[in-house]
Amino acid sequence: MSSKRSSCRRRLALTLAALLSSQTPVWAGTAFTDVSPADGIFQTPDTHDFWLASLTAADFDGDGDLDLAVFGFEVEYNVSAVDQLRLLRNDGVAGDGRQILVETIVPINGLFGSESHLSTADYDQDGDPDLLVASRGGMALFRNDAGVLLQTDTVLPDYREDSGFDSAYDLRAISWGDVDNDGDPDVILPTVEEGGGLLQLQP
Repeated sequence: MSSKRSSCRRRLALTLAALLSSQTPVWAGTAFTDVSPADGIFQTPDTHDFWLASLTAADFDGDGDLDLAVFGFEVEYNVSAVDQLRLLRNDGVAGDGRQILVETIVPINGLFGSESHLSTADYDQDGDPDLLVASRGGMALFRNDAGVLLQTDTVLPDYREDSGFDSAYDLRAISWGDVDNDGDPDVILPTVEEGGGLLQLQP
């Protein structure tokens, strides 16, 4: 039973790539070293797990290195599955060579970890990356306040419900970009109808 359970688990692994030889193709000369922490969502008991649905990397706390935002499920087998958005702050490397990641659970409202997508941009132009979360339960914009992600009340399209937007948006893929060249980031959304979707967010 435990082997079947292990085979279906989705585990988050943080890897470090090192080029071994410049005389061979890049992939042929690449090795990966597992530097995942030995605790938290990386190593769990047989009764619990964290199922990863989506992630993105950005310097959320402004200390010069990349942190991780991960969205998925905290699972207790045969008991519960709780949707969770976690911020993993990068605090360097431990003596054993493994990464030090400090976990914070970010409060979410009405979002689901399955079929989700995360994307970052400095939407309020205050110098740090903010987080946009799209999921089957809708979308939410999280403002980054000194490394703390706070959910805003910005009105955004829902996945399967009438949210007042003209198109039926498919929120499993989102992207930021200054499409209209006005100096601030716009959100590009795919739709399930004809045409594309462009959503402008103003802070």
